[in-house]
Order: sequence, then structure tokens, then C-alpha cells
Amino acid sequence: MISSFKWGILGASKFALEQMAPAIHSAKGNSLVALATRDLEKANKFLKLSDRLEIYNDYNDLLEDSNVDAVYIPLPNHIHIEWATRCLQAGKHVLCEKPISMAADEIDRLIHLRDKAQLLAAEAYMVVHHPQWQLAKEFVDAGKLGKLVQIDGDRKSTRLELQSHSDLVCRLLLEKKKRKKKTKNTKKK
Repeated sequence: MISSFKWGILGASKFALEQMAPAIHSAKGNSLVALATRDLEKANKFLKLSDRLEIYNDYNDLLEDSNVDAVYIPLPNHIHIEWATRCLQAGKHVLCEKPISMAADEIDRLIHLRDKAQLLAAEAYMVVHHPQWQLAKEFVDAGKLGKLVQIDGDRKSTRLELQSHSDLVCRLLLEKKKRKKKTKNTKKK
């Protein structure tokens, strides 16, 4: 069993700097040990998080680093699948930003490679795991809100910080009430 998990990042995106790198460092038993970028200015910002960070000019050099167990990929969408594949081929676990692929048929090849290599390959899709959505699903499954007929969401509401379970219930009930009122008004016309 691995006592510590060492991560590398391909590309020095703003999200990787502000969100993922700090999250990796704050997760027990995890550390960011390598970054691949040609942009020295961006690399220096990451070095403020860890002065022991290995900086590579080439993505392939990071993949050859035996000190790296897993790779986070925040690259442009159209090259996610290419680099996720290369990571698995190099024996690295993969956490790739969404979408992991731009074409569905590429996913089967990636799954096959993942299974063959006995590694983890995941798309960074947090919504399924976020506590507010797990709670909402529990409410729906228990029938606390009536029959579910539609779910609407937008970027703002998924970022909502709820103070308590009652906030979520109130929000869901208000949305349900608004939909009912809207439906009644539509039927009157």
C-alpha cells in the first residue's frame, strides 16, 4: 500500500494553480511533486506552493518521472484523451478535467487501456460526489419532495454554498412551488 501519493500536473492552468495544487497538498498523504509547462512565469507561481516541485519543459519528461504516481490533466479539451492515454501507457493514474474525450468511441479504448494497466482513470466530475447533490438525491429517493419530473441547474446554483440541510430543502421546495405556479399560469392562457 502506498503511504504517500505523488502527483504531477500537465500544464500550468489557473485552475490547477488556484484549486487543484492546493487541494492535492491539503489531502492527507498526497503531494504535488512535478509540473510540466514551458511557461517559466507560471511555473514560478507553483513553486510558491512547494519549492521542491520538479519543473519539466516537456509533458513526456513528467511522464517518465518514476516519482510521479498520478497525473492531473487540465489541458485544452481536444487533447485530454491523448494525454490520458499517454499517462496510462506510462504507468500513471489519471485525473482528467472534463470532458475526458470529445468522441464517445475513444472512451472504450481508454477504459480497455485502464483495465489492462490496472490503473485508475477518472474524469474530474465532482457533482456526483458533492454532499449537496447526494442530500438532494436522498430527499428525492425518499419522496420528501413529491414525484420528480424535472431538474434544472445552472452554473450559479451548483456553486451555491448551503448553510444547512434546511436551506437545501427550502430551495428545492421554492423551486417546486415556482414550477407549479408557472404551470398553472400556462394552463390558464
